[in-house]
Amino acid sequence: QYGPYWYPTDLSRNWTNVNVPAVHWGGWYDFFNKGTLASFNGYHYLGGPGARGSSYLIMSPGGHCPTGEYPWPANSFSNIAFNIGFALFQAVAAGEDPNSIGYHHIILYVMGSSTVDPLQTPSGNFWICTDEWPAVVLTPMYLNTERRLSQAPPAGANSMTIVADPSIPVETVGGDNLIWPSCGPWDQRAVERRYDVVSFDSAPLTEPLAIVGNVSLTIFISSTAVDTDIVAKVVDVYQDGTAYNVLDNGLRMRWRESDEVPTFMEPGVVYEVTIDLFSTAYVFDAGHTIRLDLTSSNYPRFSLNRNNGQLLAESNGENIIAYNTLHYGNTYVSALNLPVVNFDGLKLLECQP
Repeated sequence: QYGPYWYPTDLSRNWTNVNVPAVHWGGWYDFFNKGTLASFNGYHYLGGPGARGSSYLIMSPGGHCPTGEYPWPANSFSNIAFNIGFALFQAVAAGEDPNSIGYHHIILYVMGSSTVDPLQTPSGNFWICTDEWPAVVLTPMYLNTERRLSQAPPAGANSMTIVADPSIPVETVGGDNLIWPSCGPWDQRAVERRYDVVSFDSAPLTEPLAIVGNVSLTIFISSTAVDTDIVAKVVDVYQDGTAYNVLDNGLRMRWRESDEVPTFMEPGVVYEVTIDLFSTAYVFDAGHTIRLDLTSSNYPRFSLNRNNGQLLAESNGENIIAYNTLHYGNTYVSALNLPVVNFDGLKLLECQP
């Protein structure tokens, strides 16, 4: 539980005390995805005089695991983080301007579909180099009454209930894991066949759709329990039906208002919540479908919620089956929020670091 004990070591409360530049190197499928980006933004835009405007961000596709179910393209491997780090260290040690080392401040790998896809050549899988984050248009994909994702606002209202049984949690298959056999992108179809996973699909895309930045889900939920989890996953569905995860995260409802003070639910009351799905740089190919999977567990990526309102350390082991109802449509406007970037403009930033 976050609280005053952690304040002195929490950099997000102390950015102005940071007075040295840094190289922030992370991966889109890494457990520390969010922290890497937050650290760069804190150093580069909010830091003290020695750090502000002088830090560097490199985001590659991987994470603490070497790859996913399919290998990363050969062009995704680069020594750029080491090269920048060495040049920055030399400049700072010599008392020189950290901005004089000749590198862009933001270097991102824009992921795409698998290069072994037999039906098409991916539009993604390239690096971009820039000094400012690409301009994005926050685009809501609404959950509509036909279990579809659409940019058109929904006309009707609907709801569906997910059974959250802690004794049979939804298993982790891929994702932003720290140490787990299946990290990165993995085919989700076996998980999606479970009775306690519901999916919303877009229409097949008519052209590539690029997203670069933070993705979130706005959702309305009620439950029979005083505490439960809602877990969301963004999936790229290929033309042959293969479904690879791009992003996922969850929210424990007791922490929906604060990281420090739990706020329990009142059974039957509808709550609006926003789930931070972390950030990515990804191109969904033409002909592909964007899918949103919703459930109430992803174990062991996230600890079990016994739905009994107790902290895990205090729990007596009692499992309560929760019935979690998702509300969407024109009354409760739920949406997947995507940071859409102009694809042609993105390609103008392409580089090979």
